[in-house]
Formats: sequence, C-alpha cells, structure tokens
Amino acid sequence: AAERAADAAAEAAEAPVLMLESGDGPWAWRSVRYDLYSFEKRRHNRFFEPLVAFPPSDEVEAPWQALHIELADSSTAQQAVGMMQHLGSVVQTAEGEWPREQYENASLRYEFSSAEDSVSTVTAAEAAGGSGDGGSGDGDTDALTISLCRFEGAGVGHKIWDSAIAMAIFQRSARGLANDLPPSPRVLELGAGAGLPGLDLARSAVARGGGSVVLTDYNQPLVDLLSANADKLPEGSASVAVRTLDWADAAARAELVADGNVDLLIGSDVCYLDGQVPLLTEVIVGIGANVTVITAPLTRPALSNLAAALGRTDGVAVEEFRVALVSSDAAAKGAACDNGGRVGAGGCGAVGDGVGRYGAIFRVLVIRQGEGG
Repeated sequence: AAERAADAAAEAAEAPVLMLESGDGPWAWRSVRYDLYSFEKRRHNRFFEPLVAFPPSDEVEAPWQALHIELADSSTAQQAVGMMQHLGSVVQTAEGEWPREQYENASLRYEFSSAEDSVSTVTAAEAAGGSGDGGSGDGDTDALTISLCRFEGAGVGHKIWDSAIAMAIFQRSARGLANDLPPSPRVLELGAGAGLPGLDLARSAVARGGGSVVLTDYNQPLVDLLSANADKLPEGSASVAVRTLDWADAAARAELVADGNVDLLIGSDVCYLDGQVPLLTEVIVGIGANVTVITAPLTRPALSNLAAALGRTDGVAVEEFRVALVSSDAAAKGAACDNGGRVGAGGCGAVGDGVGRYGAIFRVLVIRQGEGG
C-alpha cells in the first residue's frame, strides 16, 4: 500500500500541464472551446497491475509527454494529438457578470458537439453565443445554461470545474456509457455541485432512453442551486430529483436505492484526499450501481488508491481511461475547427499561431459491479 501511494504521488508530481501559450488561459476567456481526447486505457485488478492499452511509439514515448515537454515544436504536438481519439467538444460561454467578482447573475452556457459534428466550423461569433453547430441560438434545446453562486456557504462546488466538463463530454461520446444503459435508466450523481454532467444527461433524456436523474450534494446552498438549475431544463428532459446527501449517512444512502437499482453513478473530482478513499469505496460498493464513472485530474493521487481499493473488491471491475481536455479561446482569431477538433492542423490553427491553448490530463474510472464486475 505504501509503495502504491508513493507511486501515485510521484506520478501526480510529474502530471503534465499543456500550456501552448502563456499568460492567459480558460479562466480568463469569456468563451472557451473544450476538446476531449482519449489515448490510454488501464485495467486495475485485485493486484493493482495496470495494463496499458495505448502502444507508445519510438518517436513519441507518450502523447501527453510530447505535448508537455516539446511545446515549441508544433509538429511534435500535432503528432501527439494525432495519436489520440477525439471524443467531442463543447463551447462554454460566460453570461452575466464578467469578470466574475460578486457572481451576480452569473451563469455558463454550454453548446456541445459530438466528435462527428466537430468537423464543422465554429466561428468566433457563433462561439460567443450565436448559432454554431453546437446550438442554434437561445431557443436551441441542445444549449444548456447552468447558474452559479458565490463561494461563501457553497464551497468549491459553486463553480464548474474542468473535471465536470470532461465528464459531460465523455458521457456523450462513443466511449461513454449512455448508449449501454437499459431503457428508463436510473442515474445518480455524487457531489453534483452546479450539476453540469447530471443535468446534461437529464436534458438528453439520458440518451433518449428516458429514465430519471438524482443529483446530490451536502451543502445546502448547492442543493438549492441544483434545484434552480433543474427547474430550467426544457420539456422532454428526464425527471430530476435533488437530494441532500452526507456520504457517511448509511441510512440516507440506503434511501437513495430503496426504489430500485441505480444503473449509472457519476462523480467528477469527488476524491481529493487519501482519507476519503475508504468512505467513497463504501459508498460506491454500497450503492451498487451497474456502472460508476468517476473523473478527476491526474494530479489527484487519491484516485489511484480508490481504483486500487475498488479493484481488490470482489465483484467489482475497474477500467481507467486517460483523456486530455484541451481548451482554446473561442473568440480568438483561428479558433474555428474544421478538422475533427485536432490541435495543430487545419482550421484549429497550428500551435503557436496566436490562439491560446491550455490542456490537462484527466483520469476516468469506469467501475462495473454485478454481472459487469
């Protein structure tokens, strides 16, 4: 266990941050295009022996290393991203107060594109809230608006973090689980915060199979925020319930599954510290969802320990995908993409062409129980 923890800490210390243009980033851009790429899969068994399914080449030892180390070499960055599978994209546009100070009337608008859709051009005007491929203006039911709140009382869940964006794109992709769910699935989100992944699943009527979504959090301001965001979903969305959940409350957890099995359990960046691993393991195993998906930055060593703990549990199988979330200033010249979202070629602009880009690596744990485990 100590050796695994040391390996996880060392890996996190070396976690790459792709910074293709310094001085700014998605935190400073009012309209941001996010592209998600997949490049590696691991399986964690009872002995925690990772099986790397991504075959490194002689030229590029691993794509994220090339992106991190040789940022000035656009051809290397292009080769690295070219080795990845593009999973989809979303344009996020800040509405209300900007820059954020008091979070007065603050919200974020999301317009998604699938990997297939992203071959079409998204112009700066469209990305800023017009009618691009990801949406057709204010009346477009594929555009999702999420309200935010102040930090005070709500804590870190008051805003939408990149893990939630990676989760939302992943679950819409061919790698996601929506297409594998049974009719009328029951979906549960842990630590939902502002609710982007769960609300997007509800809005898609869980990939048109109907069903229901339960959003949970512990802080009351976030529970109130989730309710307000759920009330704004368009007609035809899956039914949404919002619940207060203390993970340590076994009775409250049991009540969530009293009406039937959970088909899909999701959580984005819900495992920060090693001390949370035993309780989160108990929660995941206790809820017993057919499939659980957890996303977190590579800089969270606790996620490795969570995967190890779950992988040693009878009846549980754990797969790990690694994905890169690359963002660009959607309002900048050259931000349009006409090449399937690939960085460093075609309409996305080459690395170093003045279009700021920032990227980071995320882990996606896919946990199966019951027959799937």
